[in-house]
Amino acid sequence: MSLWNKAAVAKLLWALTHKKDKMWCRWVHTYYIKGRSLDTKWPAAMSWPLKKILSSVQMIEDVGGWVTVSRNGKFSIKKMYQCLLGDHVKVPWRRIVCNNKASPKSLFITWLALWNRLPTRDRLVAWKITTVEDCPLCTTKRESAAHLFFECDYSAAVWNTILHSLKFTRKASSFDQELAWILKATKRTGDRYKLLVMYFAECLYSIWLQRNEMVFNHKCRKPADIVPDIMFRVACRATASQHMFMLT
Repeated sequence: MSLWNKAAVAKLLWALTHKKDKMWCRWVHTYYIKGRSLDTKWPAAMSWPLKKILSSVQMIEDVGGWVTVSRNGKFSIKKMYQCLLGDHVKVPWRRIVCNNKASPKSLFITWLALWNRLPTRDRLVAWKITTVEDCPLCTTKRESAAHLFFECDYSAAVWNTILHSLKFTRKASSFDQELAWILKATKRTGDRYKLLVMYFAECLYSIWLQRNEMVFNHKCRKPADIVPDIMFRVACRATASQHMFMLT
């Protein structure tokens, strides 16, 4: 977010240097710049936001000048952000989160699950917060993100029902295997696969909610009872053609 903010500030500097006919640009040039170079030491009375804008001159020089961050004679925040970001490795599951129309809450939980950052009991034990390791939903194995999605009998029952509703014949397997399969689905454009990605996120979210219910309130709903809720949340965000598929 800080890099994106810097890119946005750079756009304001672009306006000061390339759009001097704008009212606020004319005001800044008249009362502060007065024909001086932008790398001048500015008076202490100048407002903090304006100082930040003018001090970003060095940042533009560091990325290679305006030519590097402009497209067709216009400033590009995207190009500026990419220059500030530098080289980076794209996570393979980005399509699951970025191209998913599921609810924001479910996408956040999905994002945490993909990074293995959910506070499952295996991690809590490692942090010495608890000594209990059993999965709260099935109570048969040690809880981890890999177990919770979908090695646990509870979560497997939920996911199998979802797969059946989408007319897939496969059964729930390990989280890594399901993730690899979902990644292939994100490259497909049909309504069935768009729904699958939405269901995946909503399913993770619902399972996590029931897991927390069991941990904190010692109760949870049956798998068959939470599937309608998952379908409802997906239906609320689905397109008309996706609704038609869900009704078939």
